[in-house]
Formats: sequence, C-alpha cells, structure tokens
Amino acid sequence: MDYEINSIYEEELMYKETSKIYVAEDINHKMIGCIRVFKWDKEIFLPVHKLFNIDPLNYMPETENSSIWHIGRFAVDSCAGIPTISLFKKLMMYAIYPICQEQEGYMIAECDCKLLRIMSLLGMDTVRLSSGIIYLGSETIPVYANKEGLSKFYNTYISDLTIDNISFIQIKAA
Repeated sequence: MDYEINSIYEEELMYKETSKIYVAEDINHKMIGCIRVFKWDKEIFLPVHKLFNIDPLNYMPETENSSIWHIGRFAVDSCAGIPTISLFKKLMMYAIYPICQEQEGYMIAECDCKLLRIMSLLGMDTVRLSSGIIYLGSETIPVYANKEGLSKFYNTYISDLTIDNISFIQIKAA
C-alpha cells in the first residue's frame, strides 16, 4: 500500500505546474471532498498511459487548437452528512468549468465504473478508450468527453452550485 501511495504522490508532482485542486470542507473545516484538474501539455505521461498503455491522442478527434484537461483524484466522504451526489455535482462543475470555456475542450479521466454510470445518468456523454481494469480496488475505465459531451451536465447544474454549510476552496498545487 505504501508503494501505491508513493507512486500516486510522485505522479501528482509531475502535474503540479498546471493543477488545480478543489476541496470541499464542512463548517468545521473538515475535508469532505476533493477533485483535481490540470491542462495537459500533450507531452507529459498521463495515468491513462501508465495504467492502460494507450495514448489518448490516438483515439480522440482533437485538433492542434484543442485543449485537453485531465480530471482525477475525485473523492467524497460518504459519512459527511451531505448527499454524495450533491458534492459530486459541485466538484465536477469546478473541474469541467475550464473545459466548457474553451472553444475545443476535452476531458480525459480514469473513472470508477460506478462513478461513470452516475456521470452518464447526470448527462455527461463520455467515450470509452478501452475496457476497464481493477485499480485501487475497483474497476476503472479510461474515458474522454468533448465540450459538447459535458455541456448537458454543465448547463443543467451551473445554477445549482450552492450547498448549505459547505465551503469550496481552490488550491494551486505547488
């Protein structure tokens, strides 16, 4: 387990220059959720390369002008007394915001199969890059979505960003 934790830590250090981490805290400043997003330079090694041995650029219809954002490290505290779906929607809105502001924005992620099902039910249209593997204890599937695939979710929940007694902070990775 220590090896996995150190490996993830070392991986995250590679992304620190362009990462933003969003943290949800309760009124006692206890962390109850988080998500990380960074703009990919199309050169640095992504988790999808390491875990699935695939280059997403070979599968995505991106162009020279498109921006690709990796979303990861999503977690919520299911015992926080806040519906996890509410935390998910809010954190995901922060993560996809820069993608939806781009002319040609793409999201890439490695998602737990249950989370992927919820994303679909909430209106995110994703494309699988390959079949899943067992990673960190659950089936994980590599996916991407373009701005249009995220827009139904984004437009539905942009006005629903308030959750009482929760504060959201952005941490610039350093």
